[in-house]
Amino acid sequence: MKISLPGNVFTAILLLNISEELKTNVSIQKASMVTQDLLDDKCDIAIIPSLDLIKNESLYVSSKLAISFDGPLANAYYKFPKNKLEIKNLFLRGDVSKNEVMTSQIVFQELYKTKLQIVLDTEKNITENNSYLFTGNSIFDFNWTETGISIAEQVSELINLPYVNFIFASKSEEKLRQLNKLIVRMDEKVINNIDATLDKFDYQSKVNSFIKGNLDSVYFEMTDNETEALKELYKFSYFFKFVDDIFDIKFV
Repeated sequence: MKISLPGNVFTAILLLNISEELKTNVSIQKASMVTQDLLDDKCDIAIIPSLDLIKNESLYVSSKLAISFDGPLANAYYKFPKNKLEIKNLFLRGDVSKNEVMTSQIVFQELYKTKLQIVLDTEKNITENNSYLFTGNSIFDFNWTETGISIAEQVSELINLPYVNFIFASKSEEKLRQLNKLIVRMDEKVINNIDATLDKFDYQSKVNSFIKGNLDSVYFEMTDNETEALKELYKFSYFFKFVDDIFDIKFV
């Protein structure tokens, strides 16, 4: 079973808590390209940004597994300049996907009545006067544990549910059923093994402490709560005309 996934803190934690057999067929891909891997049959299952399901509604989605957040932990963090009250341009850095573009536009318009201009930032250095969203491993380019604002907190405030950032998708119902049986009680495993897991990474002690202290705000299982959250996210995408029609999710 070949699995494609984006490389970030939370997929790394996931990988260290699954069987060796599954690990042998994992490939790391950019978040913006992982769904294409699945469509091109380069993998059997992909961990894709949740909003990639828009225009790919025929894909099956695991009813047991996801990566979701509802607090300080997230795969993306905002960094705003000091003493700047109005934000017009948001510069996105790192492993950017549809999720960061769409959710930022939704959140800022709904919560702050601000229509953002999204800029994909490719500059080597950051500028102190710019407003940024760092995503994936680029969060380590600034002091995210102390000055970053979690995108998950913003989305959760809007929908009153967790932010389902990544879903497990496949063209094959059978492959997803197999995976659902192979990866079980993931939240429990992550919590029980977090010290050993973090020891494998070369993170600063304050990063390890931040992850451990906020581990209750990340979820690796798809429960009824996350199912409802995913539906709410697609409803907002429809209201903002990112998708033409509300669609049914093909859960397996």
